Amino acid sequence: MNWRAHKLIYKACSPVHLGCYTLGYIKLTRPYITGKAVWGAATANMTRTYGRRGTGDYNEFGTFFKDRIIFSYFFPALDLDSPLLPCFTEEGIKYGKWSEDEFQSRFFGSSTNTAIEPVSNTAEDETLHESEYIHYKVKEAASGEVRAVFFVGYVFISDDASMKEQPVIWQGETGWSLRNAIQEIFVGGDIKYGWGRLILQNEKCEPDQEKIFDFTFKGNSSPQIRFNGKTSGEPIPAHLSIDCSLNIRGDIEPVIGRDWRNGDGCETGNRVKKDKERKSGAGQDVNACGLHWVPGSIVKASNEVNLKITRFGLLEGT
Repeated sequence: MNWRAHKLIYKACSPVHLGCYTLGYIKLTRPYITGKAVWGAATANMTRTYGRRGTGDYNEFGTFFKDRIIFSYFFPALDLDSPLLPCFTEEGIKYGKWSEDEFQSRFFGSSTNTAIEPVSNTAEDETLHESEYIHYKVKEAASGEVRAVFFVGYVFISDDASMKEQPVIWQGETGWSLRNAIQEIFVGGDIKYGWGRLILQNEKCEPDQEKIFDFTFKGNSSPQIRFNGKTSGEPIPAHLSIDCSLNIRGDIEPVIGRDWRNGDGCETGNRVKKDKERKSGAGQDVNACGLHWVPGSIVKASNEVNLKITRFGLLEGT
């Protein structure tokens, strides 16, 4: 089974909030879009485009996107050839030429909201919260020029990708077109308020890529990226499982999320857990993928190293 890599470029059309941590009543955002966030948006769009109503097809399409079509992490960019991946350095985390503080001052904003008590028309107790977000436009301090923010990432499609006896391809008329289904997606939090709206820039997308964020792509049997063994180290473009035996410098965090749970069972990691007394529905299943090195952590290797791209764009050693 061979895999092909297609470069995707989305233009942000509204603020983007990717849940990270909560600091008091402030909901912090990540500086990138995780593969799982794009997976959720693509699952919803494909099901609405080619599936039937009801939760059954959502589960089927969701599983399909875990195994046969994988999305990478997406990183913000002003220059489309230079997405702003985090990188751990001796001076701290950097995004391109900017320090973490400089990056956040340019790209981050926040919005404060509260629920209203309908009887008294006053703020409801314990509902005040502030949501941090990534701007969809930034203003250059020197020139005053307002520039659009884009998100750059990749989709990996296996040659045998098919559903309901229909081949799923990037584009064309011989099967289901992924490109048509994901022209507009909503990712992250507060999408009911219009946040997280991304529009695919068709003329800027590049199919059949051999490079992934400057790493060599290998699509034989499974999608992989190759680190070239630079002594100075190379930053990873996604969360990497700590189980790999590599020399890495950076931070570690648990990768945990909430998934849909059916009434007759739920998928937790790689096992199926059945408990009919638990509630079903959105967010009822806690999916723990274990401890991972965070994006931007530095891999130092004297020889070439291959890392496998797995579900939700997560990385693991080969």
